[in-house]
Amino acid sequence: MADKWRLVYNPEGDAADMIAYPSALVEGRIAGKYMLSSESLPNTLIIQGFKRAGIIAGADVNIDKEAAKKQGLDVAKSARGGRGAAKAVGSMSFSDLMAKGSRKFKPKDVEPDKPAVLLYTSGTTGKPKGVILSHRNFITQAVEISDNYFKMDHKDTVIGVLPLFHVYGLANGLIPSMYFGCRLSLVPQYSPHHLLSNIEAVKATVLIAVPSMYMHLIQLARMRKSKIPKTMRISVSGGAPMPLKTLQEFEEVFETQISEGYGLTETTSAVCLNQSGKAYKEGSIGPPAPAIEMKVVDDDGNDLPDGDVGEIIIKGKVVTQGYWNLPDETAETIKDG
Repeated sequence: MADKWRLVYNPEGDAADMIAYPSALVEGRIAGKYMLSSESLPNTLIIQGFKRAGIIAGADVNIDKEAAKKQGLDVAKSARGGRGAAKAVGSMSFSDLMAKGSRKFKPKDVEPDKPAVLLYTSGTTGKPKGVILSHRNFITQAVEISDNYFKMDHKDTVIGVLPLFHVYGLANGLIPSMYFGCRLSLVPQYSPHHLLSNIEAVKATVLIAVPSMYMHLIQLARMRKSKIPKTMRISVSGGAPMPLKTLQEFEEVFETQISEGYGLTETTSAVCLNQSGKAYKEGSIGPPAPAIEMKVVDDDGNDLPDGDVGEIIIKGKVVTQGYWNLPDETAETIKDG
């Protein structure tokens, strides 16, 4: 890979992710996280959106390199696994990275609008596309979105149960936690038991999860009939609509409130919030954050009156610059900012 990249390949998901992402950014590199697709592209690992075609093969797979060369295909072989095995060119193990680290390191100055991370869409409407997210996108999400709603600080303990290859876990979990100096408690392998035990053990104050996780927590908490710690002051749900019954039951059991967020990979996650309490409106995604402009338009881009069905369009400093190496798709999706 080119020198400006740092691919974060960590299938297990653990504390190494917390080092790999920020260290890539302070070095002025672009961090790219793996994404496995099981629907539109079965058994496919999206690495990066390169323009040149090529073949990545296992260490013991025989490839006709001459034939590949005639077809204009680059060939790369994966290294054999094991402690003493060869490593892929340009790669470094996490243990080697830590051993060779230096306190004398100085971060590289980077323009705010330069790409920071490439996150791939899930491919529900076609092939996964690499969304370019800049340093400014993430800072805006942390400062103008998260801080506007939640006011997180160093006293908070955040539960990190969401995958970091998804914008929700990255932009609303990892990065705000680091930015505001919170403690982040990772739950690498999700299960309702692991999640609830983690909440109890660390006396969590912030939970960012998806509706199914909230449903599981309610069921498990009622089965245990144990005293649930009343430490959580912020609970956010996203990724899918939250059934009203689930929201009400969770608030009853955990004595906290849930707010529903709405956003996209292309908007660095959340752009609005339906906060529980007096302002909560069932079925709504809530009003846009102060830094965001949103409206509903028809197929020609004309504003629609209240009550009409149309398409949501979004503008703000969290919006992506476009898709990696896909100028046509970018022009189709990003118009006038």
